[in-house]
Amino acid sequence: MWNVEEEAGWLFIAGVVIIHIVELSVCLPLLRERKEARKKLLTHSVLSLLSFCLLFLLCCGGLSPILLGVEDDIECNTLLALYGLVWAGSVISMVNLVERLVKEK
Repeated sequence: MWNVEEEAGWLFIAGVVIIHIVELSVCLPLLRERKEARKKLLTHSVLSLLSFCLLFLLCCGGLSPILLGVEDDIECNTLLALYGLVWAGSVISMVNLVERLVKEK
């Protein structure tokens, strides 16, 4: 019998990766003439995936390679702070992209 709980994490990860691949494969060709907009889209995608990785580490209680040897409480708070900063950068990138596209019209 298929255990949903064991597979749910990997299905979620696969879903996030597939969504980012679709986002890039649809949006990059549409922005082929707008190099600055493409850079902002790529920045958003990279930061979004990085924030997802940090959130995944936080939820799974895994150790981040850059935080080895740090106490558990500090590591948890540091991962949460890093997640927040990276996620905010991703949102700011997307807002800048939309702003640039609206100004061009």
